[in-house]
Parts: sequence; structure tokens; C-alpha cells
Amino acid sequence: MPKVLLLLLTRINLLKGRSFGETMVRDDQMALDYLCTRPEVDPARIGAIGN
Repeated sequence: MPKVLLLLLTRINLLKGRSFGETMVRDDQMALDYLCTRPEVDPARIGAIGN
């Protein structure tokens, strides 16, 4: 993601009272919800690793 876009998104989220980290977590949750709706994905076998 271009640095300018990242800064713009961060400012928009701060104006809405959200941090950029909170937005990233929300996006991850939405992606997992979508994966669980796919017929080729077994929801019991979804995992995540990270730092």
C-alpha cells in the first residue's frame, strides 16, 4: 500500500475515533467471516499466525 494512502486512511480512522490497528483487525475479521461462507473452506481448519 502506498505510504500516502496509508497516511490518509489513518487520518480518516482517527477522525472517526478509530485507530488504524482497530481497522486492520476489523478487516481481518471480515476476511475470516467471508472464508467461512465459502463451500471449499472448512471453518474448523482455519488458523492464523502472526506477530
